[in-house]
Amino acid sequence: MTKALKTLVPHLTLVPSSQTQQSQLQDLRFAPPSVLHLRDGEVIVYRRPNTPVWQCRFKRQDGSWHRQTNKQASIEYAVRVACELYDESRFHQRPGLE
Repeated sequence: MTKALKTLVPHLTLVPSSQTQQSQLQDLRFAPPSVLHLRDGEVIVYRRPNTPVWQCRFKRQDGSWHRQTNKQASIEYAVRVACELYDESRFHQRPGLE
């Protein structure tokens, strides 16, 4: 610890970490996000508490939000399904089919 830091925080002492603590920290993985924003925020993929499947919502052209389950537990597949649902919805809205 430097002298300047000791004068600022005199009661702080550094405790050397053991090798087991360092190896445990290296084994940690990042938790997957609970919310993903896709397509400039137009499509949102999220997971509700106590459910293994992902949900999605996206904004329609009229400004309303459409919510639907992806029925996917994997985030990779959930993102793909959400983008396909969004693209299909946009396709049907263009000619006024929906």
